[in-house]
Amino acid sequence: NRNYVLSEENKAINESLKRTSLIAKHTRELEESKVTSAIEFSKNTGIDTLTTLPNRNKILKQIEKYIDDDLRPDGRNVQFSVIYICIDSFGDISRRLGHRTTDLFLQGIAHRLRELAAAQDMLAHVSPGEFVVLVKRNMVGEELVDYANMFRRKIFESFKCDDAVFVMTTSAGISTYPNDARFSGELLRSAEIAANHSIGNTSVFSEIKTVASNFGLNSAGNTTLFSSLNEEE
Repeated sequence: NRNYVLSEENKAINESLKRTSLIAKHTRELEESKVTSAIEFSKNTGIDTLTTLPNRNKILKQIEKYIDDDLRPDGRNVQFSVIYICIDSFGDISRRLGHRTTDLFLQGIAHRLRELAAAQDMLAHVSPGEFVVLVKRNMVGEELVDYANMFRRKIFESFKCDDAVFVMTTSAGISTYPNDARFSGELLRSAEIAANHSIGNTSVFSEIKTVASNFGLNSAGNTTLFSSLNEEE
């Protein structure tokens, strides 16, 4: 009788383990399906599902539209700029905070930046911790730098989540059409390179030199100029 009882208990345990395994498998497949659906939705609509901002593809298409408008026979010498903003050491921050807190943080930042952006400009979330502002206005020099710094200061403001308060610093780069690049991908990349160059750089220039409109802003708020993106470092 004792062996029979043990056999029945083992059978019940095995059945329970099977059910648990099936539930886990179903949950995993459901989560994978959600991720796949989110990716497909993002590709099809051009919207980042986390922040509900335009994604990289969407902003590239918008840049291409502006360039096409400029190349038309009746074009009016269109000039516009790309501001690329990176949260410093975002990968390390994400690993420390965890996915849930990081997602909440990015959603909060997106909300702040959306309220700050001018109505005629496009704000996008192009990569985790990286935002782009497409400025369709004749804004140059210090005015453009000041505008970029407005976004950086907004991110720098303390952020509270789950009773924790933290502050992020940023680096930014700006590129302008047609001075820095004449194609959408190159223009976005130029601004990204300028932002990457500005990380940890403490060089300060009091004015924007006309020889290069492409520049970076480091986390201390300083301006660093690059005469050529292709020059050897």
